[in-house]
Order: sequence, then C-alpha cells, then structure tokens
Amino acid sequence: REITREENLDPDVLMWEVRRMAINAGDAADDRVVEFRLDGVPTERRRYWLVFEAGDIDICVQDPGHEVDLWVQGTLKTLVEIWLGHLPLKQAVEAGRLQLDGPKKEIAAFARWYGLSHFAAEGLRLTARGPEARG
Repeated sequence: REITREENLDPDVLMWEVRRMAINAGDAADDRVVEFRLDGVPTERRRYWLVFEAGDIDICVQDPGHEVDLWVQGTLKTLVEIWLGHLPLKQAVEAGRLQLDGPKKEIAAFARWYGLSHFAAEGLRLTARGPEARG
C-alpha cells in the first residue's frame, strides 16, 4: 500500500509498467495511440502517449503527431490503484475517477491490456477483506 502514497507515485514508472503489461497481454500487435492525461502531477509530467506499432510500444512524453485512438484521464493515484488491484477499473470509471474517451473497441482493448501489477494479488486480497485490512 505504500506505493500509493503521494511521495511514492512516479508517472514514469507507471508508464513503463503499463507498456510492459500491454506487451505481455499481446496487444502490441494492434496499431493504436493512447494519450494519458494525468491530473495532479507537475505540468511537464502530465501527458504521455503510448504508440502501439509493429509489435512494439513506444512511450512518448511529447506529442508524437499521430491521431489518438483513446484518451485516458485521471489522477496518477487512481491509475496506480487500478494497477495494484486496489480499485477495479469499472468502479473507477463509474465513480468518475477515470475517464476513457474513444471508440468502444479501444475502451475494451484498454480493459484488456491495462493489466494488474504483480503486486495486485496482495491488493486484491486487501480489497476483499475490507477497509479495516487496509489500515
């Protein structure tokens, strides 16, 4: 749970993990561009693009100039909580903590490749036990 403390949140680390998860999920083969807009972080670290192309995924911190297929907006903390299994993706979207803007096909793909961290098993265990287990 220490990872979600504000002083431990790092958008660069999250984006590298997201890239790794998407490659492992096999979604790197589908050409797409996803723009992440992170709220609550310094301006220079607020926008990231994942460019899925030719079986690989590039992380860009400047607009790569491609048409965007999916926009993802929320706080860095929300994205990390989803990644750790502390917050289900569907619940984050329904609560307005995460906005996904794009075609249904791309939103469905995001739900596939924005997988859970190897730390998520512990996060899911704590979530199942309730708030008292989270301290």
